[in-house]
Amino acid sequence: MGSYTSTAQVWMPDVTDTAKLNTLFASMASSIEDGLGQRMIKQETVKSLLGSVTAGSTWTLSNGVEATVPYTINAGGYNDGLTLSSGTVTIDTPGLYYFNASVLTTQTNGYVDLQLQRNGGTFSRALGAGSTAGAGIGPANASGLFKCVAGDTFRARVTVNGVTGACAINTLYATYNVLSVVLLKAL
Repeated sequence: MGSYTSTAQVWMPDVTDTAKLNTLFASMASSIEDGLGQRMIKQETVKSLLGSVTAGSTWTLSNGVEATVPYTINAGGYNDGLTLSSGTVTIDTPGLYYFNASVLTTQTNGYVDLQLQRNGGTFSRALGAGSTAGAGIGPANASGLFKCVAGDTFRARVTVNGVTGACAINTLYATYNVLSVVLLKAL
């Protein structure tokens, strides 16, 4: 398309390649427009939630009694399109979701049992042992991926067992007890 001399490059149009380039550029432009058009037409679905147990609140736990972790949206948390009520998340967009729940209890012995439940059935579970660290704690964290349909409900349930004395969800800081939900792919 051009030629070189010892002092400069000289541009000379090559009419045989012009038609090929025009066809190529038209094809690329059409592909880009189609791609953008599809993206503009298809609703991009991004949903996520970051909840926690309110710092300073009191949530007493009884030995062997299962309780829903009372996650809510607090300062620093957010809810982008999911439903959270009394610690229960309700799915309205079918898709593949990532769930993660953490809980920290005040206990010097025994263990904490944290369960992630879908429609009342457990799909992920974690056990944490009570210890005397920090005046007595029992940490647990559970997570999972799940294909959901509209109307599915998810919650974290906690039980303490083998505990002597008082026990509660440790609410000194909201970051001790966190629920994260992210829609990875709408279906």
